[in-house]
Amino acid sequence: MPDSDPLHDHPAVRRRDRGLRRVGVVTAAVLTTAAAGTAVLGAEYRGQPPGVVPPPATAPASAPTPPAGSTLRPPVQAPVPVAPPSQAPSATSGAS
Repeated sequence: MPDSDPLHDHPAVRRRDRGLRRVGVVTAAVLTTAAAGTAVLGAEYRGQPPGVVPPPATAPASAPTPPAGSTLRPPVQAPVPVAPPSQAPSATSGAS
């Protein structure tokens, strides 16, 4: 007579075990990808002398250009912030 445990042969237990294996595989894949990415970045930055900052992926534009046919123009000067009121308004709850 084979040793069979009816508790572990239940479909819900098998589904749970399958799900746990799937989560373990996905977790291992994420960790492996993160470790590989870290190694690649480390190797790239290791080749640079200390204190050297790599150039940005794209050069920053001095001012965004409006789309063709647009009549909008950037402001000449940045807006000036409005000073807060000298006294905060009071609120009443309506209770007497």
